[in-house]
This record gives sequence, C-alpha cells and structure tokens, in this order.
Amino acid sequence: MGLKKYNEKAKELSTLAQIEITPPGPDSKIDAISKIIFYTILNNDYLAWASNSTYDISIVDTSGNITRRIIKDYEPKKYTDRDRQVFLKDHSRLPESRFNFPKYFPPIRFLSSDDEERIFVMNYETNSEGIRYYDVFDSDGKFIAKIPFQYHPIHWRNGKMYCIAENSQGFHIIKRYIARWKI
Repeated sequence: MGLKKYNEKAKELSTLAQIEITPPGPDSKIDAISKIIFYTILNNDYLAWASNSTYDISIVDTSGNITRRIIKDYEPKKYTDRDRQVFLKDHSRLPESRFNFPKYFPPIRFLSSDDEERIFVMNYETNSEGIRYYDVFDSDGKFIAKIPFQYHPIHWRNGKMYCIAENSQGFHIIKRYIARWKI
C-alpha cells in the first residue's frame, strides 16, 4: 500500500509513503488490525499522512517534500479479551483461529483535519462511557488538546464539525457541532 504523487498525465513522480501488506492465503492468519496509511488534505494543499504503526505524522508540501513532522510519545493500550470478543462478534464468518490478534493497539486509529489546519488523531483510548479520544495539533504541529468525541467527525468547515450518528431507530443522521477553541 502506498501514497504516491502523480503528474497531470498520471505518471508516477514519487512515493511519499509505502507499507508492505501480505494478503492472507487460505491457511494463513489474518491480522485483526491491518497496517494502513491515513492522510488528510490541509487548506494549503499540503498533505498530512501517517501509518498506524507509529505516532509519526508527516506534513508534505505540493512538491512532496516533508515540511514538518509530528512525533508524539504514547502509552500503548492493551488489546484485551473483551476487544477480541467484540472483534469476533463483528467477524463471525471466520473462526477465531484464522485471526492474528495484537498484544497492543496501534497508536493511530484515524487522521483528519479542519479548515484551520488543525490535525485530529483518533487513538484507541476511550473514557468510561466508551467515547473515543482525539489528540489535537495546531497548524504548527504543536499538541493543543486531548478531547473526547462521541461521534466520529467526518468533515470540518467554518468552525463546525459534522458527524454521522444513529438515532433511536438505528437510522443514520448527520450531527453538526459548533467548535470553539479557547487555548
């Protein structure tokens, strides 16, 4: 899996990131948490990307050059038996023996940004109600907050955060929140 830069004629110019993924064979184990590259586009057409294997976010300019990096220490969250059971419930078509379960969750679960170039990093930490935490970095890459979001933000625009949630009947709805930053 890779993140590559192409020109307007679809000619590959460079590789920004690459991870090796071996597809499972009929008798091999499947990783319960796959390696993946996350990315988000910032307002200035720069790109922020990270692999879920390390807490290392690279910001690259339109030429593909790294302009800065965000590296954060994190405390690994243990992958518990409860996590395994939840996973197996969602993947009940295959037996447990087909999966390779990690000892710890990776440091990054998702990456996004708002229109003021703040970067939001969802990790695997949750509070007592199961609400996910996000680390927030400002446009310079400085850590500014750790905040819980009940719903996964899918879009930011003009100081508003848009999320997909479910109503009491199980239908998907879009929720919009106003975000005010006091730092």
